[in-house]
Amino acid sequence: HKEFINFLASQSITNEEWEDIKTNKPKVAEDELDVFSDLVWEGVLNNVNYLEHFSPQQLFLFEFTDQHINLIGIKIENEAVDINTKEGFQWLRD
Repeated sequence: HKEFINFLASQSITNEEWEDIKTNKPKVAEDELDVFSDLVWEGVLNNVNYLEHFSPQQLFLFEFTDQHINLIGIKIENEAVDINTKEGFQWLRD
């Protein structure tokens, strides 16, 4: 709530104006929420240091630094192994 209030303030929108926009201009309210969501998402992405992606036969581990993106990638060629399961992940660890 605090971030959204600050966002509205940065747009020079008071609480009363926001209530009016929500009631009488729902498309404008939706557009403002989209802009706010984009700003929040950008902030989240700027603070990401690590990212992982698992699929049944692949594992990707990313590390983000100021200068590089480091990747550890593993591809399982045994189609009977699904590393998304407890047994498959244990197989990978072994």
